[in-house]
Amino acid sequence: MDIHALQQIVHQTRDARRKQTLPKFSPADRDQLIHKYHPDFRERAYRPIRFGPNEGDKTVVELATLLEGDSPIADEFDLTADYTTDVLVVGGGGAAVRRRSMRMRRVPRSSWLRSSVSATPTA
Repeated sequence: MDIHALQQIVHQTRDARRKQTLPKFSPADRDQLIHKYHPDFRERAYRPIRFGPNEGDKTVVELATLLEGDSPIADEFDLTADYTTDVLVVGGGGAAVRRRSMRMRRVPRSSWLRSSVSATPTA
């Protein structure tokens, strides 16, 4: 069925669905449905992180796999800092921009880390 046919079904049944009242579930029935179908309650949805500062903390399997996976940064890449900074602002949203401008008044050496993961010294 194409999307236009499905839209027509929705339009044709709208009045009947507006008049329809669905019974409320009891708290026990609701909890049973949530535990049966919600992904957060899958037995294998979470696992502990195996190493690092959050070792032992449970998180979703996909995030744990990402955190424990191989780094996309090549081994020969030099991670030594080229300069020092007192404040490092990560991000570029409105709150980060405002915070940076407020800190620049008080802290002369401040850096901005852009989404392209390049740091630009500002002083």
